[in-house]
Amino acid sequence: MTINPDLPTKWRPSSLAILDQCPARFAMREEGWRKPEEVGAAPHADFGTVFHAVVEEFDHDRFFGVSIEEATDNAIDTVLILTWDFEANRPLWGTVVDEWTCTGLSWNPSHTRRSFACDAARDWWIGSPRLCPKCNRPVENRTQLLNNHPAKNRLSLLRAVLAYCDASEGLGVASVNGQEPGLEVELEFELHWGDDEWPRHLFGGTFTIQTHWDRYSSLGETRFVHERKTTSRYLGRDYWRGYETNLQVATYDLAAHKLGIRCDGVMLEAVQIQAGGVRIARTPITKGPEHRAETEREILSLIADAHRYHAAGHWPRRTAVCNFAAGGKPCEFLDVCAAAPSVREHVLKAGYVKESKDVR
Repeated sequence: MTINPDLPTKWRPSSLAILDQCPARFAMREEGWRKPEEVGAAPHADFGTVFHAVVEEFDHDRFFGVSIEEATDNAIDTVLILTWDFEANRPLWGTVVDEWTCTGLSWNPSHTRRSFACDAARDWWIGSPRLCPKCNRPVENRTQLLNNHPAKNRLSLLRAVLAYCDASEGLGVASVNGQEPGLEVELEFELHWGDDEWPRHLFGGTFTIQTHWDRYSSLGETRFVHERKTTSRYLGRDYWRGYETNLQVATYDLAAHKLGIRCDGVMLEAVQIQAGGVRIARTPITKGPEHRAETEREILSLIADAHRYHAAGHWPRRTAVCNFAAGGKPCEFLDVCAAAPSVREHVLKAGYVKESKDVR
C-alpha cells in the first residue's frame, strides 16, 4: 500500500513526535484514518477534553481575581453540565439501568450479620419487577450508572478537577502579552536550514513550527510553559523520565526561546486517574542551549525525512513501537501493518474510517 498524505505547511510537535515514533502511523493519521468509535468504549479522549476545558475555566477565573472557592464551585458546575446528556436525561460515559433486589433478608443484631431468606437478596439484578420472581416478596428498586471504564468516568473526572483546584495555590497563570491570561496559547516560529546544507536544496530552507501551550505559568519570579496530562500510570520517577527526552516538551521550550518569551523550563503536571481516587503531581523539565540546538536539528531532520518518504511513496514501519505507540497501548493501525503488504489497503478501508482533512 502506498500512503501519500499532503504534507503539512505548519508542523506541530504532536505530529513530529508521531513521525519520529513511526512514519507509517504518521502517514495514516495525516490522511485522516482512524478507528471507528466503539459503543461502550472508554472515554479517554473525551475525558481529557472535558478536563482541559474545565481547568482552563478555573485558571481563567483565578487570573481575573476570582477566589479559589468560587472558581472551584464554577468548575464543578461545568463538569456536571458537560458530562450530562440532556436529551437522554442521563450521565455520559456509562449505561443507566434499572436494578432490583429482594427484600428477603434480615440482620442479626448480636452478630451484625445478614440472613438471606431468598438468594435474590444477595445482589442487585437488572430489571424492575414489582415482586421477587423467586419468592414473591416485595423488591427494592434503584437506577444505577454502569460506567464504561472503571477509572475514567464522571466521578473520577470530578475528583480530578477538584484535585487540580486544590493544588493551584502558589502556581499562577502568567500573561504572554502582558494583558490576557496565558491559556491555550497558540504560537508559531520558523526554523531554517543553512544555505550550505543539502536538505535546503531539496526541500526548501524555512519551515513553520506551530505550538500549543496549555498555559503559561508563574511560580514567584520564574516562568514555565505548563503542560497538563491525565494518566493511569503511577507518577514516579519512570513516568517523568519519559518526558526528559520528549520531542514535544523540548519543542515547547525551543518555541519560547525562539520567540523571546521568558521560559525557565516546562512544568509538567499530571493527574493520575484510578478507580479508587486521583493523585496530582508536578515536575519541571529544564533545557539548555545545547539541548535547544539539538532539538532544532532533530525537527529539521524529521521534516526532511517526511519529504523523502512522500517523494518515494513509502512510509517505513517502526515495529518496535507497535505495542505501546498509542499512549502505552498498541497502535491503532496494528492490524493494518500486520497484514500482508498486498492487502493492507483493503484492511485499512474495511476496518477504519477516513475523516476529511483540514485545509492547512
